[in-house]
Amino acid sequence: MRRIVLLAIFATAACSSSGSSDPEDEQVRNVTVTFSSDAKVPALVEGKDYRVVTEYPYTIDGKTARHYGLLKSGVSYAKLSPPASEMPTPEHPVPAIPSDTLVSFDLKTGNVTLIAAHGTDTKPAFIVDATRNDDFIVWVETSDSTYESMRWEIFSHELKTGKTRKIGSSEELGVENPPIPTRRGIRPELVGKSIYVVAVSAFDGSTVASIATAIYGAPIDGSAGLTKIVDDADDVFADGKNLRFARDGELKKWDLGKNKEVSSSVAPVDDPCGTFYNEGVLVQCDASGEVTITEKNGSQTVIKDLPVPLANFNATNRWVGFSTESQSYVYDLKRNRLGKLKGSSEFGIDRFKGARLKYAKQHQDPPFDPTIPLIELLPK
Repeated sequence: MRRIVLLAIFATAACSSSGSSDPEDEQVRNVTVTFSSDAKVPALVEGKDYRVVTEYPYTIDGKTARHYGLLKSGVSYAKLSPPASEMPTPEHPVPAIPSDTLVSFDLKTGNVTLIAAHGTDTKPAFIVDATRNDDFIVWVETSDSTYESMRWEIFSHELKTGKTRKIGSSEELGVENPPIPTRRGIRPELVGKSIYVVAVSAFDGSTVASIATAIYGAPIDGSAGLTKIVDDADDVFADGKNLRFARDGELKKWDLGKNKEVSSSVAPVDDPCGTFYNEGVLVQCDASGEVTITEKNGSQTVIKDLPVPLANFNATNRWVGFSTESQSYVYDLKRNRLGKLKGSSEFGIDRFKGARLKYAKQHQDPPFDPTIPLIELLPK
């Protein structure tokens, strides 16, 4: 077992001199990176460290756009959030609360197609989170604007037929005014033809200690309602054809075929400021500015002394992404190298896919408007 300490982060030679660092290698590695300053972290260079695949618009029809992936046809799906209403009018003495809408956007033609607009002047609709596969996009809506109370509804939209269906709601679970269940909010996970989500299963309305959470599942086509799958679960992540779920400080595995928990070895879950799991890689952070990355074979990378707060965690079995308030970073597990995306402090909200990710980029030259590049990291 080796231990590599990078005091300036840029010293990639120290990494390469320690032997193979392939994430799929069976050899277990321990790597420690100490963050000294952002100035010492190299910026990723276009053409060398990444190539630009395309660019999403940051705004559509004057509204801020949050994109959820790109189809081969060049169509993106996006949440549009309008600016807050201005002064009251005689027709609206109290300014209407702006609602989110879900649209499809053709990057080639600029054509915008409305998919869902469920908000009204008296009952707004905010899209909490969304995800999609090649056949459906699924999203969670709430009319509440605080984490203390988040009543929600889940919808799915079939891309081929254009049909939108309501899958379920917090009301159906019998919990009045449920608080937010996890630090990640209410994020739907897709496995096969089903949706899985962590939700509050019981709450007496008094203390945090009285909150109980569980994993619920439902067919993605809306043919049946939500059913409790795993009781006493704090978080859920898709893991191939199965699920990973958090309980009592551990990330456990749920076999959907056998409908039971199965034994698996993975690092303990300590979730003071966030957890993310994808492709066998677990990413965690703590309040002191330390990010811990645990790979499928038990290899572990610790990045210490980062500026806090930390957010926007994402990962594949090669690349790990996270952000501070002012900067987005990407860590290459194969080369033990940390780099930064110049002009960015935010990643796109869907998962990294292969070597591809998107991020919000603020430009320093006219017209200054931010864009959202979709890039492919190099080398492969």
